[in-house]
Amino acid sequence: MLKQLLTKTLLVAAGLLGGMNAWAEDTYEIVYTRATVSSWGTTDIADWGGNSNLTVDAAHGLFFNPTKPGSAYLATKSFSIEENAKVKYEVSWYVGLSTGRSSNYEYIQFGDRVRISWNSDYFFYLNTDGVSSTDNPIGSKGSNTTYKKSISIIFDTAKKTVESFSFDGIDLSAKVVGTLNGNFNSLTFGFQRGGSTSNWSYPNGLETVTVSQCEQEVTSAGYTINYKLGENVVKTVSSSSTVGSQITADVAVNGEGDYVGNHYLITANTAPSMTLVSNAASNVLNVPVRAPYTATLNVTTTIGENAPSTVITNLVETDAKVCAWSYAYPLYVKSGDVYYKADNTTTFGEGGTFTNGQVIEKSVVYSTTDENVVFFYDQATAGTNYTYTNGTDGNVGAQNARGGSTIRGIGLITLEAGSYEFVTFFTGWNSRGLVLRDNDNATDPIVGLYTNKSDASTAGLHSAAFSVSTETTCVINGANSGDTKTNQSEDFDYVLIKKALPVSVPKSISAAGWATYCSPYALDFEDTGLTAYIVTGADANGVLAKEEVTSVPANTGVLLKGDAGNYDIPVVASSSTDVTLNKMVGVTADTPLAAKSIWVLMGSPKIGFYCNSNAFTVGANTAYIPVDEGNFAAPAETTGAKTRFFSLDGEDATAINGIKGEKNADNAAIYNLAGQRVNGGYKGIVIKNGKKVFVK
Repeated sequence: MLKQLLTKTLLVAAGLLGGMNAWAEDTYEIVYTRATVSSWGTTDIADWGGNSNLTVDAAHGLFFNPTKPGSAYLATKSFSIEENAKVKYEVSWYVGLSTGRSSNYEYIQFGDRVRISWNSDYFFYLNTDGVSSTDNPIGSKGSNTTYKKSISIIFDTAKKTVESFSFDGIDLSAKVVGTLNGNFNSLTFGFQRGGSTSNWSYPNGLETVTVSQCEQEVTSAGYTINYKLGENVVKTVSSSSTVGSQITADVAVNGEGDYVGNHYLITANTAPSMTLVSNAASNVLNVPVRAPYTATLNVTTTIGENAPSTVITNLVETDAKVCAWSYAYPLYVKSGDVYYKADNTTTFGEGGTFTNGQVIEKSVVYSTTDENVVFFYDQATAGTNYTYTNGTDGNVGAQNARGGSTIRGIGLITLEAGSYEFVTFFTGWNSRGLVLRDNDNATDPIVGLYTNKSDASTAGLHSAAFSVSTETTCVINGANSGDTKTNQSEDFDYVLIKKALPVSVPKSISAAGWATYCSPYALDFEDTGLTAYIVTGADANGVLAKEEVTSVPANTGVLLKGDAGNYDIPVVASSSTDVTLNKMVGVTADTPLAAKSIWVLMGSPKIGFYCNSNAFTVGANTAYIPVDEGNFAAPAETTGAKTRFFSLDGEDATAINGIKGEKNADNAAIYNLAGQRVNGGYKGIVIKNGKKVFVK
């Protein structure tokens, strides 16, 4: 201890004998001060920028207290600081109360870079890039009240560093290390706006402020940094700075001279640096560099029967030496009028790291058609976060007016009358929603999905059922939870509208025991009492080749066998049964077809498929076999006894012989021989009360 005291005394004496002030760095001259709250005056409002919301208050000095500002605001003042001086700011900052949402910040900023912020999370945050964010909280979490925070910070403008920094008694010097760009001769306080809220009471200002400076004698020296690829110098940087300051190499550079256009990374794990000395010849830093690693990512996409397409991405190592690859894809894609679903339904892509020169091959297959999807929207710009479809999320902006041509959202979407499901995947929970509206409806949405700001579990998949009674043109936009106002939507990944699936569909089988059928939904025939077939061909003797199936995709024509009666066939989301060999064509609406163009199931004179001799309308929810040039070619003669037909099982059925002609005299349900229910005006062979009759 005695030795340290003696050393300090000798240094002071030496400085005095040399005719200079050895402690000049500790001698500060006041540049600007409002040392008490009462020292502020109305002229200070103009001196700090003249914002109309600024006021001078006897209790709190110069401060803002606006009501619902429509934009960001600030007050700022610059000070005359000598070159290479140290500048000290001593401030009592009056701040607090909720900023309403986490993207709204009150802040105070020293120079161009160092900012302390406060928002509705009730934390104070430190940032050194001149903006507010929640990256670096300082101090403990507070509450929704006002605060008086004492701040002291000293900048060394010669070295462009922070020498000391305290906030409310907390030493923050270690949080601001290295050199800072920009100037240090200004003080700013204000509000960074992220959006409107219902609560706006933001006391934010300066109770007291003192700015002072300390002149310091500074010696400069030159330096050189050589970036070397092997023995070759690809770039040289020469400059000068303060003796004693730290000079750090860049982590990545672009070449110059013969190396212009090439990019290089330092080989070291951390950027090399040197401390400048007075001898410029000693201030040389040689930095080995290398070319960034590269690789190729090939992602091949196959959609239904379309030819595969490949997107080739050239991968390059980042300046931070990250060798990362990833790809993402949407849940659905549209080809023609059909939506196809990706096989992988649990994740929406993949990612990893690459090695230099690696070729990465990945594929996405869209093989499942989803006839129930009528609308799908994903973010227009693909991202790389493969936990989301297409790799990104977003929102729909606020809209003050709706209807007609004024659209701000997603649309226009025309829905036929019917029942639907509205589905989205929320990635945020800010007490907002996503709603479907009639484009001409300025009030209540047709259906809405919402989140709760206090409950993170409200993020994720949400759905709601709805229906429209007539054809309706809709738009999708945002809303506050429980409010009809159109607002910026909640953050979401994707949104889709699907036809609502019924639990089952009804089907009747006549006494003939056979029928054709087609449904717009995928079906499951297990445990129904029905046997379902697809027709894969026919032999030379006119016997159909059938393949039994337990389920079929939507819009698949099938041949059904069962006892006479009514059946409920369960609807399923999808079926993986391969029906590509099926010769039957199903229809879900009445379909008129030309003469001699199809084979249709009939019961006279024998049960089987007959070619239509005249133009024929195939009934809704049935199936037929198209005429072709093979075994299903049209017969030369199709009249009279129908000389050619295809047998269902190789045996001549006789159950339809002896049909009596009579009129349909009561209200009993009647069916044609294809198993279709028909009305009382139908003429021909029908099944009524379990009997075959002929209606005139």
